[in-house]
Amino acid sequence: MDVRVLFNENGLSVRHMTADDYPQMAAWLSDPRVLEFYEGRDRPHDLPRVQQVFGRKLDGAVTACIVFAGEQDIGYIQFYPLAHDEKLAYGFDVAQIVYGLDQFIGEPELWNRGIGTTLMQAMMRYLSRKFRVSFVVMDPQAWNTRAIRCYEKAGFRKARRLPKHERHEGELRDCWLMVWTPEEVESNPARSGSWRTESNLTGSGSGLLGRLVKLDPRQMGGSALDILSSAVFQPTEERMSHILDAVYGSDSTTLYGLAIGPDLVAVAGIRRTSETAAELLHIAVKASERRKGNGSQLVKRVIQAENLEELVAETDRDAVNFYRRCGFTAWSLGEKYPGVERFACRWQAPVNLP
Repeated sequence: MDVRVLFNENGLSVRHMTADDYPQMAAWLSDPRVLEFYEGRDRPHDLPRVQQVFGRKLDGAVTACIVFAGEQDIGYIQFYPLAHDEKLAYGFDVAQIVYGLDQFIGEPELWNRGIGTTLMQAMMRYLSRKFRVSFVVMDPQAWNTRAIRCYEKAGFRKARRLPKHERHEGELRDCWLMVWTPEEVESNPARSGSWRTESNLTGSGSGLLGRLVKLDPRQMGGSALDILSSAVFQPTEERMSHILDAVYGSDSTTLYGLAIGPDLVAVAGIRRTSETAAELLHIAVKASERRKGNGSQLVKRVIQAENLEELVAETDRDAVNFYRRCGFTAWSLGEKYPGVERFACRWQAPVNLP
């Protein structure tokens, strides 16, 4: 019997659900006070119904979990990766790692004590560490202001109203698409030394401030693949498949994207060469978003997120000035190919003198 605990934090613990939890779920989902906010009072769940609904979840892509405090089970939470069509419907790129989340506290006497917010904050940290999520989404019904306030306190923001999105107690209800982005990816203050702040990385640019997101090479498609392809010589389908599998399928490589709103505007790939150094393998900006500082912003964000002291790249004459504007030094490697001069580029962290 798998009762692995996902995490313990601030007095709350989350573990994988098992069939032994079905009676407790049936008790919670027969309580009108709970059903008013989850499933609906016209849809009580007896034990056979719970076995049917949650049995499918235990066998599928949904990770179903029980929340407990001390020895008491107090609620339910589930998370799952969004499918491609769901990502597109919500305006995300298919290469972005996006998870959905649902939860309830099953003991009404524990409501309005901040437990939901604490649970959500802990779960967000877990999803960020475990799955390197780009976004986490929820879709509470628009009338459920208590839930919305809870999620906003946990760091979610309203992104889009979804008209007649969910049937509840006989009516199609509007919902809010709410989105959370990992703070660790956006700013990563704990891992960035003072010499890695943006003021010490040249080339500020004029683009909008974007979010750094990690991309899953196994799900690359759409605009992310189009952008990456523009950085590849002769990007045939076979060649792009090889790059995604052989190059970015390695543990030493990472694909990053720069997102403004739900849209990717730039993509970069790096390979770790040591604990504090990396090689920039590819970088490209969406054609309509070039000359807005997005490329230099992406370089800065990658340096900060990876806590780098050195970043190297190789480029041609057309792009060498881009690297110089980003604070790299560059020198000619001569004609590595007939009629094509190549340049080596290196960014190094400034030395802090005592």
